[in-house]
Amino acid sequence: MLPRLDRRSVTASPAFWPGVIACATLVLVLLQLDPGGSYPSLPEGPGVTVDEIFNVEQGVFLVEGVRAYNLALLDPRSGLELFSNPAYLPDHPPVGRLWLGLHHHLARWMVPPADPDGLIVTACARTGSATAFALTVWLIGWTATVWWGRAAGAATALALVLMPRPFGHAHLAALETVTSLTCTAALVASVWAAQRREHVTCAALLAGVAAGLALLTKIQAILWMPLLAVLWATSIPRLGWRPALLWFAMTVGVFFFVWPWLWLDPVGHVLEYLGRTTNRAELSVWYFGRHYGDRSVPWHFPFVVFLGTTPLITLGMALLGVIRQRRPSAGSEWMLPREGVLMAAVLVPLIVFALPGVAVYDQERLFLIICPPVALLAGRGWRLLQDQWPVLITGRVGGLAAVGVAALLGVNQFSCSPCYLSGSGALAGGLPGAAASGQEVTYWGDSLTRELLAATARIVPEGESVGLAPVLHQFQVDDLVRQSPILRRRGLRVVAAGDADRPRWRLIYWRRADLSPELQSSPGNPRYEVRRQGVLLAGLYEVPAEPASR
Repeated sequence: MLPRLDRRSVTASPAFWPGVIACATLVLVLLQLDPGGSYPSLPEGPGVTVDEIFNVEQGVFLVEGVRAYNLALLDPRSGLELFSNPAYLPDHPPVGRLWLGLHHHLARWMVPPADPDGLIVTACARTGSATAFALTVWLIGWTATVWWGRAAGAATALALVLMPRPFGHAHLAALETVTSLTCTAALVASVWAAQRREHVTCAALLAGVAAGLALLTKIQAILWMPLLAVLWATSIPRLGWRPALLWFAMTVGVFFFVWPWLWLDPVGHVLEYLGRTTNRAELSVWYFGRHYGDRSVPWHFPFVVFLGTTPLITLGMALLGVIRQRRPSAGSEWMLPREGVLMAAVLVPLIVFALPGVAVYDQERLFLIICPPVALLAGRGWRLLQDQWPVLITGRVGGLAAVGVAALLGVNQFSCSPCYLSGSGALAGGLPGAAASGQEVTYWGDSLTRELLAATARIVPEGESVGLAPVLHQFQVDDLVRQSPILRRRGLRVVAAGDADRPRWRLIYWRRADLSPELQSSPGNPRYEVRRQGVLLAGLYEVPAEPASR
């Protein structure tokens, strides 16, 4: 006979409420993934962004390679053969893309798209980011519950969900959300392991595996490696050298041995991989109404973007969580406080991207990994409020206040749906304030929504050309059409808006950093526009016919 399940014991588990919030978030994100008609019965998701297709194609390539080799991959020669294939792009490590590829195949098998074109369906791969985001929400919520209690855990999980930019990236088949998951796992695992008193060896090995997987996801993980090294160095007086050395060896070992491309030329390929962050074409940035190159952006850009895109209440709670640190008692062993590690995890990436000559672009995208530690600090701040004013925070008034704050943040966030990458916080004055101050209100093409594509197919006569602007790489136009059954069924020909034939119709998303002055001043007659909170994000425009010469 099975034992009776005690409902109180289940809800008291540190994993319960973070798990509930994570599952609800996963469902919410999964319902909003369709960019262009692959799943027409579901609500629309963000439009196809500039870089998604590269990640999906490489993820599918890796999955198909694993399926082709099967157990033969245990032979190092098979890995070398797979990763030396000319079709493989080593611009990013394989773990994040493999994650997206696996989810692409699973989603396509479980819920086939309505009108696929070829092997790649972006909406299917987006389920990988949705899952990674839900896991991140659960991980930090569970961690905060263990560290500071159930209220802190729920507050932490909700804080991350109600940040517009991380929530928006969870809808995209890009590496940012998977990187946040692996980096957060590496951070939390190292803090947990370095502060243990028993089973330290196993904990250090697990933390090293997590750090190695973070490095294998995207190069942003390097930003936290010096911090983790300092954390382990401070543990040496208590734990000795062995755990720190094991962590370092496991981190480096996982990074090298799980990426066979490095085996082909270890030194040369590591330098090539690191060099890609410096040897690349310059991107454009729009900041306070001015155009900059990505290496000449003012130093305060990352701080302004972070503060302007994060909800004010979250910033306040996080600041409180930093200020009120627990101090070690007299005579106790000193260790780096958790709050100090989290604060450093937030500040280090911002400081790095503020240094002269360091390229920074695409708003928050390059330092998105700081959002989970911000949410953790916000949960800690909520716990401190609970300790200070228990009647107000834990009573009915406090519960109603918490629900009201969450509802207010949710309304602001979902008012930008599905263009969540345009969401801004109260310090920026919301999206209207960000637009009025000259910030970039849409930067990655997500505002080319299914709603706009459907309007384009309805308004533009069949077979005519539509000019897309701005176009940031040579495959962007083809990728948009391939991932938009709506456009394909209509037989519309999409070209770059700057092409010589100057089409009568223009499809523009307002990334001002890369729009020519001519297009900004005279886009044409608006036939359909996407606006959120009253701010123009994208639109279809008809160019008036030039008068015939006499």
